[in-house]
Amino acid sequence: MYSPRTEKDLVWREKFPIFVPVLLAVTQMLLTFIIIALEIASVIISPVHATIWAGFWCSLIFTLSWVSMFALICCHKSRSCATYVLLVSVLCAIFAIILIVFDSIFINNIYKCYLSQSICNSLNWAISDQRFRDIFNKRSLLIGQLVCAILMLITALVYIILYLIILALVRSRSGRVVVEQHQIRPLQQPAQHRHPPRVIPIKNYDTRALDTSEIECPHCGTLILNKRKY
Repeated sequence: MYSPRTEKDLVWREKFPIFVPVLLAVTQMLLTFIIIALEIASVIISPVHATIWAGFWCSLIFTLSWVSMFALICCHKSRSCATYVLLVSVLCAIFAIILIVFDSIFINNIYKCYLSQSICNSLNWAISDQRFRDIFNKRSLLIGQLVCAILMLITALVYIILYLIILALVRSRSGRVVVEQHQIRPLQQPAQHRHPPRVIPIKNYDTRALDTSEIECPHCGTLILNKRKY
């Protein structure tokens, strides 16, 4: 017999599909590399306009997410590792939403600068006229990064939904096992619930005057052998 926690861990390893974390990890890894490449190209075109370098610092969380997915495979689908990946996936979804918001803002306002006005003016001299004309190509880069951020959000949500589904299956399976054990236990251990036999004292009778070989018990009617006669 297993303890309830061990039973849940065994059911979790049985129900959790291994191909889903593998697919999500590879997808997130590719999306992270694409987001970083698009951010580098965007900064090269203009380091101050329509950028807050969100592709760089958001990719740190994205990298942590797909590395955790691969670690889950190495942990043999452990429930504790899966819970850790769940927390990382929630964090990944939050940063994907942040990147989506910033890309949407920059696509609608390609000349926006989040730095102070003096810093923006001082850095504008480094941008040649050709780069400044190419800033319109930056919108296509931001659109591509926006699509990658949306896909990253979808992968994080897929893992969160998968975790909740497996958790519901494990809880329903464990609840059924508890009911079955509760029904079987009285049949396996009846002696624990049985009351001790009641002892009824029998009065002393003088059997010397009796001439019969058997005496009938006055309480239960059992015939008792009269050994005195023999």
